[in-house]
Amino acid sequence: MTAQWSVEQGVTPKPRLLDLVRNRFRAKLYSRRTEQSYTHWIKRFILFHGKRHPNDMGAKEVEAFLSSLAVDRNVSASTQRQALAAILFFKTKMGSVTT
Repeated sequence: MTAQWSVEQGVTPKPRLLDLVRNRFRAKLYSRRTEQSYTHWIKRFILFHGKRHPNDMGAKEVEAFLSSLAVDRNVSASTQRQALAAILFFKTKMGSVTT
């Protein structure tokens, strides 16, 4: 079943999580580059934890992700801060989003 078929049948597909994040960025008039960067980090955070929903994760998971960036990926402190800012954006601005 394709998305087009379901729309034609009157069934609207649920918006995907990252689409909701992008829509929030656009509603708050963030720059396109900030939207892309933060969406990237939110996606990496989700994938790092086996596609768990960010609302189901807390400080322990954020710390594990950031530590992995520093230890395994050798990213700079500023990159870690950007990843943290993206996760905090999701946690504070998105509320309890369910998809």
